[in-house]
Amino acid sequence: MRGERFQMGELSKATGVSPQTIKAWLHKGVVLGHKKIEAAGGTGNKRSFSFNNVMEFAAASALLDVAFQRDSKTAFQAAHVFAHTGHDKIPNHAGERHPAFPFYEGRTLLCTSGEHTEVIQQVAVKDAFIRIRESLGGPTALVIVDMGEVFDRVVNALGYDPRNEIAAAYQS
Repeated sequence: MRGERFQMGELSKATGVSPQTIKAWLHKGVVLGHKKIEAAGGTGNKRSFSFNNVMEFAAASALLDVAFQRDSKTAFQAAHVFAHTGHDKIPNHAGERHPAFPFYEGRTLLCTSGEHTEVIQQVAVKDAFIRIRESLGGPTALVIVDMGEVFDRVVNALGYDPRNEIAAAYQS
């Protein structure tokens, strides 16, 4: 799944975002992982998207649903952190994360406030909110999206089993 390319219809189905909205975001230039979006060539200007692109759109959509409303630029800046940062090779996966994947254990929280974004691994509930606030510089307001839930929904919609994909990604 990680090396596959997905067409516009698959991206739309997996993220719940209409093709028109996806095209508008691409046209506005708010998608930060756009260099990984390839034109398929020929007539019709079809594009293909990496799995990281799919997760960037899904994360941005989740953020827009709960907080940013029309601020797609800020939503995509935060989504980019989840979808395109992390470690590709993880010999000991405790505390490390593949780009576009949740952590192997615990909850994966995409936390953002203004221009500060962190991907936090929550294993224990104790003091999670305090830890998140500190990592974002102590804001009075912040947005948290459970990216494990988003990942599961997207991967299921693409026809894969989320647990199998996570296990394959983190095999040492």
